Amino acid sequence: MCGFKSLRPHHYDWHGLMRHFTKAIEHFSLQITPACFTLLLFFISLALSHITGFSALVPDLTTISIYGSVIFFPQALSYPFLFLLGIADDSVRAMPLGIHSLSYMILKYILLRNHRFFQDAAFSFIWIIFILLFVCMSLTTSLIMNLYYFHLVIPAIAFLPLLSTAFAYPIVHYLLASIYTLKR
Repeated sequence: MCGFKSLRPHHYDWHGLMRHFTKAIEHFSLQITPACFTLLLFFISLALSHITGFSALVPDLTTISIYGSVIFFPQALSYPFLFLLGIADDSVRAMPLGIHSLSYMILKYILLRNHRFFQDAAFSFIWIIFILLFVCMSLTTSLIMNLYYFHLVIPAIAFLPLLSTAFAYPIVHYLLASIYTLKR
């Protein structure tokens, strides 16, 4: 045919294109769902902390969501997202900027480095590790706040939020596990 391409219209593989498009949407939803869930819990925690007389009992739903999301969706919450979330958290709580950003990013780093221990682990193991990490995060935050404000704040006053966070973890874990099974 003299080197010219055929004038016949090209036949596209529409089914293959739709499969590719569907996989791209599934991948995007897998990446965005934990972030949206974490933001939702951040705003719920924020709203609950503004209820008079209830602020001392509000669990740290944001940390719970980050912990659970990294366990179920290891690559879903990016470090820039955690940094910005921490800045927003510090701004709302009137704390020095960067404390929660650093805490959230270190939490993700620790969980990613030890992710193999959480695969097929019993819920009680995951829960106990969360409580230990949350206590370490709370004590570190208290130490930083003591150094920042040059006075001693006794971390024992944070016992009620620690207790409420420990008891709220199973509920959030169940919700994240349900999302994870839907996404598989």
